[in-house]
Amino acid sequence: MKKLFLILAASFILPNVNGQSTTTTTTTTEPGTTPATEASSTPVQESSSAKHEYKKGYLGVRALATLTSLRVRSIDNSTIATDFIVGYGGGGVIGFNFSKNIGVQAEILYSMLAQKYKDKSEIERNLKISYLNIPLLLVLNTDVSRVVNLNVCVGPQLGINTGSSLNSESSTPENADTVHAVLAVKTADFGFAYGIGVDFMIAPSLKLSIGYRGVQGLIDVSDKSENTTNNDYYILDRAHVNTYSGYAGLAFCF
Repeated sequence: MKKLFLILAASFILPNVNGQSTTTTTTTTEPGTTPATEASSTPVQESSSAKHEYKKGYLGVRALATLTSLRVRSIDNSTIATDFIVGYGGGGVIGFNFSKNIGVQAEILYSMLAQKYKDKSEIERNLKISYLNIPLLLVLNTDVSRVVNLNVCVGPQLGINTGSSLNSESSTPENADTVHAVLAVKTADFGFAYGIGVDFMIAPSLKLSIGYRGVQGLIDVSDKSENTTNNDYYILDRAHVNTYSGYAGLAFCF
């Protein structure tokens, strides 16, 4: 009995020697699960796929279909109503994006402008003027890094006259042109270009662009410096070239 008492007393005293105690913790896990581990202190890096990459430069070609408005007059100096004729043209474009939303663009475009009218003598005439146009544009984009990008553009345009012609469609004697109509155009034009368009990234480095482009002529392109006779009259008087074009083009982005 004395020995049993000593064993029981030792079982209570020994775990608390010097006021210290020992605690045992048991962790259990459910079948099929793994024990929780300490969270990593390393910050999670942002995925590079979340960043939108975009090309800053682009170089391409463009085709245009253009309607034009010119003030045409008859021999009695009255204004004549004209009919639109679609003129075609095209050229090259180069641009640079400062950011996803702002860029600049320069173009060199050949445009054939045409109109059809009937004068007081009932002679039908076709008027054609060709220009090499050089617009310099500020371009505002919704986001050039996206597959579909909406843009607007504004800027000045210089036009260089590369030729003009006035042809009559009437060959009957009663409509003979007894008074000579003179089409005289200045060598240069200056205007304000504006437009809206949509870009589609059809490949990682290739975009398709479609849109509308208008130009408001700012100077009088009629030229009255040529020598004329009493049987001649100028058909352009205080005329400004106003154009309305639809375009489509492809550009390589780099």
